[in-house]
Amino acid sequence: MSHEGNDKVIDRERDELPYKWIVDIGHAWLQVSKREYELNGFQASTHSYQDETYVYLEEDVDATRYLNLYQPNPTEIPEVIYEGLCPVRQMTRIGGE
Repeated sequence: MSHEGNDKVIDRERDELPYKWIVDIGHAWLQVSKREYELNGFQASTHSYQDETYVYLEEDVDATRYLNLYQPNPTEIPEVIYEGLCPVRQMTRIGGE
């Protein structure tokens, strides 16, 4: 794991490309390892979701803020595209809603 300026934490032990866009017919979320998210101390809105391993930051506010703070010049982020609604919508919202 490396620390790169402004207390930014990148979890390179888990994956060389740490982020993915999860996209469905109506929205998108940035998948970030929960470990990196927690170590950075970022606080997402209740429009974002989580499971045991990842947080899924909603595209309009949370993902944009996160990338601006911790990855201002990201390389191309791969997309996982669902034709219908994706499973993220059934996960636990951050903040417990």
